Amino acid sequence: MEISIFLKLRQIGLFGFVRCIASKIHLYFLQKKYKFNKWHMTAPYSCRPYKQEVVNIVNSLNICASLEIGCGLGEISSRFQCDHKFACDQEESVISAATFLFGESVNFFTASMDDFLAIKDNIRDINIDILILINWTHDFSFSWLEPRILKLVKEHNIRFILIDGIKTGILGYLHTHSPELLNHFGKIILSKESIDSARTFYLIECSSI
Repeated sequence: MEISIFLKLRQIGLFGFVRCIASKIHLYFLQKKYKFNKWHMTAPYSCRPYKQEVVNIVNSLNICASLEIGCGLGEISSRFQCDHKFACDQEESVISAATFLFGESVNFFTASMDDFLAIKDNIRDINIDILILINWTHDFSFSWLEPRILKLVKEHNIRFILIDGIKTGILGYLHTHSPELLNHFGKIILSKESIDSARTFYLIECSSI
């Protein structure tokens, strides 16, 4: 436990650590109200520096519309600097909480990766500049992910994908998706190791399909 706290202090600093604890307390009471999965209250934005890295990458691009799948409480999407922000999660209760927190700036809706109709109904005719898939794709095989991602790219004219790949040898993750596999979606134009050292972020410029 002491080592864990020390590493956390190195990553986010003392002020960030205090904010992390305060955020967890806030989410504890929010979870009591909305009954979302307790995992979400253990990983608020201020406690997970990799979330800020995602925001920095997206905001470095000139985009108008974003779609985050598996958005949780919406802490990442709410910080994007673009006109149209769409975010979904398969857990209805966490989407209710996200809407309470950030509903004025993000269009939240309940949907999983393969709920294509729900995604289309909520996005309508807006072309998506970037698709964000962070901290959950390691639960699925690439053979499951690939056709679903390709379908979304085609249907919504997606220009970029931002996805994280877990490093080989990291315990507790079912799948690691290599750059060679991710090249199936297009050209990797950015590869960045995360501050948590567990993952690498890949920004992919999608191929025409």
